[in-house]
Amino acid sequence: MGCFALSSEPVLFLYTIIFTINYSILPQLVVHKLCLQTLNKTECEKPETYPVTIQKEASTWWFYMLTCSLVPSVLTVLIWGPLTDIIGRRYAMLAVPFINAIRSIIYLINAYILHAHVGFLLFGSFLSCFYGEFQGVVALCYAYMADITQDNLDHRTVRMAFLESSLFFAGVPAGLLAGFLLQQIGYVPVFILTLIVNLIMFLYVFCFLPDKKSLNSVGNISPEKAFISKENFLNCVGKNEKKNFALLNPINHIKKVIMVVTSRENRLIVLPLILAFGVTVCSLLGELIVQTLYLQNKPFNMSPKLLGYYSASQSTVRGIGIIFVTQLSYRLLKLNDYTLILIGLLSLTTCYLLIGLARSVEAVFLVNIVGFAIPTTTSALRSVVTKQVSYENYGAVLSSMEAIEAIAAVAANGISLWTYNLTLNFYSGVVFYGLSGIALSAFVFVILAYCYSRSVDIVEIK
Repeated sequence: MGCFALSSEPVLFLYTIIFTINYSILPQLVVHKLCLQTLNKTECEKPETYPVTIQKEASTWWFYMLTCSLVPSVLTVLIWGPLTDIIGRRYAMLAVPFINAIRSIIYLINAYILHAHVGFLLFGSFLSCFYGEFQGVVALCYAYMADITQDNLDHRTVRMAFLESSLFFAGVPAGLLAGFLLQQIGYVPVFILTLIVNLIMFLYVFCFLPDKKSLNSVGNISPEKAFISKENFLNCVGKNEKKNFALLNPINHIKKVIMVVTSRENRLIVLPLILAFGVTVCSLLGELIVQTLYLQNKPFNMSPKLLGYYSASQSTVRGIGIIFVTQLSYRLLKLNDYTLILIGLLSLTTCYLLIGLARSVEAVFLVNIVGFAIPTTTSALRSVVTKQVSYENYGAVLSSMEAIEAIAAVAANGISLWTYNLTLNFYSGVVFYGLSGIALSAFVFVILAYCYSRSVDIVEIK
C-alpha cells in the first residue's frame, strides 16, 4: 500500500454524501409535511410564503429527529471504538451501509406518502444510533487511518487531512444532485440516490477495503500486535469475567475509554484537546443544523437548487482549503499541529461572524471563502491526540472524541435551534454570532494543551 493509496477515504466520502443529503433534504421535507397539514398543495410549493409558525414548528421537529439519533449515539460510539481495536474496523464498517439503507427506505416511504405524519421520520433517525451516527463512522475511518500510519507519525496529519477533505468534497455531489433532483422531480428520487450510494459503500468495504491482515505487508498491524491489543484490553478491564464475555460487555469498553483518556501520562494534553474538539464541533454542527432553515428564510429565500449550489460551493472551498493548508505546511512551512489548529479556529470564528452579517445571497456565498481553513482544526486535533497514545488505544481515544462530538451535537442542536427560534423575528443572523463565540472558547483549551506539552518537552531535554 503506497503512501497515498486509498483506504478509508471512500467510505467516509460516500457516507458523507448520504449524511449531507439527509441534513439538507430532511428539514425541507419536515417543513413540506407541516405545510400540507395547514395549507393547500399549491401554497406549499412556494417556501417564501410559509408563515413563521410553520418554520418554528419545523425546527422543533428537526430537534426531535436529531435528538433521537445523537443521544443514544454517545454510548454506541464509546463501545464501538475499543471493540474495533480488537475485532478490526472492516467488520464494523460493513454494518454502516446495511443499517443506513434501511434508514433510506424509511425516508423514501415518508417522502412518497407526504401526508403521513412527520413523526414517522423519527424511526429513521433512531436507526442511525446503532452504528454511532456520523460520529461513529468518522471514528472508524480515522482509527483505520491511524492504524496504517502508526509507523510514520509525521505523515499522519497529512493523511488525516485528505480524509477530512473527503468530508467536504462529498458535499459537492450531494449538494448539486440533491438540490437538482428535489426541485426537478421530488423527494423520492433523492432517497433512491442515497440507497444506491449505500450499495456502493457496502461493495467497496466488502470487496476492496483491506482488513488488518492485509496490512501486515507494511508492518502496521501484525497478528502478534492484535493479540497484545486484546490482552491489554483484558488487563485494563480486569479478568474477573470470562474472556468472551469481557469482550461483549459494553461497560468494559467504556471503562477502557475512560482509563485511556485520563491516564496520568497524557491526560493534561489529551483532555484539553478533546474539550477543544467538542467545542469546535458544537460550533460546526450548529451551522449544519440551522443552515437550511436560515437560508430558506428571509432575506435569502433560497430555492432547493440554490441551496444545493451553496452547499457545493462551501464544500469545495473547505475541501481544497484543508489540502492546500496542510500540504503547504508539510512541504514548505513545517507548521506544527497546534499552529494548524489555531489557523483553523481563526478561519472558523471569522467566517461565522461574516455569515451572520451577510444580508444578500451574493454576500453569503462570498464570505465562505474566509472559511477555507476550517477543516484543518478537527483534522489536526484528531492527529495530535492519536499521537499521545499507543496503537492499541487508537480506537478508544478516537471514540472518546466522537462521543464528545455526539454530546456537542446534542448541545448544538438545542443551542442553535433555540437561538434561531428566539431571534427569528428580530435578526436571524444572531445564531451565527453565537456559534462564532462558542468556537472562540476552543482557543483557551488548545493553548493550555500546548503550554503543557512544551513544558514536558523542556523537562525531557533537561
